[in-house]
Amino acid sequence: MSGAQHVNSIAGTVVGPVVQAHTVTAETIVLHAHDRRMPVPRRLPPPARTQVDRAEELDRLDRLLAAAGATRVVVAGLGGVGKIGLAVRWLDRHHDRHPDGVLHVDLNGWSGHPPPTTGQVLAGWLRALGVAADDLPADVAELTALYRTVTSDKALAVLIDDTRSADQVQPLVSATARGTTLVTSRHRLAGLAVVGFRTLDLDCFPAATGVALLAGLLDENRRPIGHELLRALADRCHGHPLALTIAGATSPRIPDATRTPDHPPEPPPPPRLHPPPWIRTSCPSEECCR
Repeated sequence: MSGAQHVNSIAGTVVGPVVQAHTVTAETIVLHAHDRRMPVPRRLPPPARTQVDRAEELDRLDRLLAAAGATRVVVAGLGGVGKIGLAVRWLDRHHDRHPDGVLHVDLNGWSGHPPPTTGQVLAGWLRALGVAADDLPADVAELTALYRTVTSDKALAVLIDDTRSADQVQPLVSATARGTTLVTSRHRLAGLAVVGFRTLDLDCFPAATGVALLAGLLDENRRPIGHELLRALADRCHGHPLALTIAGATSPRIPDATRTPDHPPEPPPPPRLHPPPWIRTSCPSEECCR
């Protein structure tokens, strides 16, 4: 081999493509790594099978969405009143307003299970938004700063479910002015007002809506109880959506032979929920929980 000899050597571990050359002359050199496109995260829980009237609450959320700036709402109400169902229904209705994705976390406020840490939530969300695991800082404050940087220009929805305190929510609020953050809680979380949250109180159903929910839950083999008995069963559940759902799932079929014009059958008893003390103190309307 004539002329000067050139030896190319690489020390250490190399991940990805390598270019070896004698002399490279150029204004700009760009090496393209493998393009790993992450799917847009759509992490909403599945919607309820039967959806009944929440028109007033949905309209209120629509008005908040139409206002300038980020939409931030706490949906507050007693356990089982349908907070997460309303949030999922509304976010699904406005799918096109959040093209950059929907993130969700269940903070296990009253489930009996330990809540995920802020670091766990943010790390999972950032990976879903395309940040490589190796690029995630270990410090929670740095994770929070990175999350706000990544979300600053995104039209993103965030759903934070079963929250006990405002402190759990504040690090999870995205920095975008085009996004939506919905929080569900049995408390009104007044401390979130300082970062722009409004409160939507969710109450028990009126009688007519309770009947509609029961009718939607009962299949054809268990519906011969008729409207009057549906109304009686709905009244016994006091409009509580969870009680109505359990009643609809467990009510037995009432045979046609037991129904006569003079002696209609008694409605089946409502489910025994053994409500904990918070039902008597946290319900927006005491009448619905007596």
